[in-house]
Amino acid sequence: MLRHPRHCPSRATRRPRARRRAPTTRLRTSPRRLRDRPAQLQQITDPGLCHGWAGLYQTVWRAARDATTPALHQVLPALGEQLHQAADTGHSDGFLDGRAGTALALATHTTNQPPATGWDACLLID
Repeated sequence: MLRHPRHCPSRATRRPRARRRAPTTRLRTSPRRLRDRPAQLQQITDPGLCHGWAGLYQTVWRAARDATTPALHQVLPALGEQLHQAADTGHSDGFLDGRAGTALALATHTTNQPPATGWDACLLID
């Protein structure tokens, strides 16, 4: 017989800790951090979606569309320029780490429109 998660002892002990941490969690890619800490951006070394310029650009672009202030929109041109510069350094044809994913993010940058196919939904940022 399955019990409701609220009555499960292991869930009950984990839940309060998660609630205590949630209010202190900060967005690590805030506009101020992107603008004022170029050393952090210099650590991005590849163009890919997974940990590169394409992923950062697509994430910030999606967040900017939902934002109520212009701060994220203001960093998009610089991120787009970095994405264009890094695009030629792709090593494979793959989606997450290769040229395919980078090309998709470049298309978003070029058109400034949401992807018609919704491809970035798989990144859980849409």
